[in-house]
Amino acid sequence: MHEMAQLQSTGQGGNPIYFTREREVIKLFPMPSSGQVYLNYYAEFDELATDVSTNVITKIASDLLTYTALSYASDYFLDERGPLFESKSGNFLSEIQGQADTGETSGMASTMRPTSNFED
Repeated sequence: MHEMAQLQSTGQGGNPIYFTREREVIKLFPMPSSGQVYLNYYAEFDELATDVSTNVITKIASDLLTYTALSYASDYFLDERGPLFESKSGNFLSEIQGQADTGETSGMASTMRPTSNFED
């Protein structure tokens, strides 16, 4: 927010190349003088290409990955514990989603920094 405030104080106009979020408000810089702006924000995880590959999910949600894999494997091997594995996987996913929802409303994730600067 500090960097965004400094940028906005310049009064520069044009096509937005920076954004941040303050609660539910997305702030852009430079601010366009007219027209519509569409912002698509998403995340992608690094591919797990080898047996020793890691990404954000493997670091923060290993239980989710383990029980999801067990659920998938139980279908292949006709293991009767499949519903148990699927239930546990769903519980871990719900817990992670709950933490993300809490972060969204508590101010933990109130700023997003772009990793790239795209210009026309």
